[in-house]
Amino acid sequence: MTGKVHIPKNGEEFAACMAEVTEAVDVDSRLPDWPFLAPSGYVAICQFDCLLGSDFVPVLQELSASHGDNEITLVALEPEPSYYWRAYSHFAGFRIESESLTDEAYWAALSYEPKGDPTGAVAYTANVVAVVGSSRAWAVWGQRDWELALVLALSEIGDGLRRSLPFVNAREALGDFRGPSGWVKPLTETEIATFLRNVEQRGTCSKPSSP
Repeated sequence: MTGKVHIPKNGEEFAACMAEVTEAVDVDSRLPDWPFLAPSGYVAICQFDCLLGSDFVPVLQELSASHGDNEITLVALEPEPSYYWRAYSHFAGFRIESESLTDEAYWAALSYEPKGDPTGAVAYTANVVAVVGSSRAWAVWGQRDWELALVLALSEIGDGLRRSLPFVNAREALGDFRGPSGWVKPLTETEIATFLRNVEQRGTCSKPSSP
């Protein structure tokens, strides 16, 4: 892929992307634990599928513009990077310069098929995804088994971002964004309590917004 969208071509380039992500998230963490390195911040929650689609571009554009980012970096953390390399000789991540962050560019990077194989595309196979801006003042954590994507910003999340997608608070997210029983990973009472405690005590949740 050419232009101002960069997909790593070798281990060194992918390691650089991973290093950027690890400045804002704990790549070994999983929900219900707090996945961000910042101890607290402003949190907004949307559906996981939104993160891996062009509908999420206005969110990234607003975060990037409001924090003065030159670029954003996305890395698929699960399956682990070695899986993509073994199966596709490919590294599941990319950078996009902020000025090139369009619906088309973001989707092209997400849906890129290594060796023409759609099963290697981030959009279809990634189960855990992290996104950071070059300012490191915000980060996004998405986890497919929870069907949630969490946006954390160190400055208050504006109404513009909340208008981009239906963002809700932690309790509403568990009720509104998860599929019916039998279709999704069941959550234990302990997992639910841990998630609510982390988000409600460490993050100032966004107000519910109308679709």
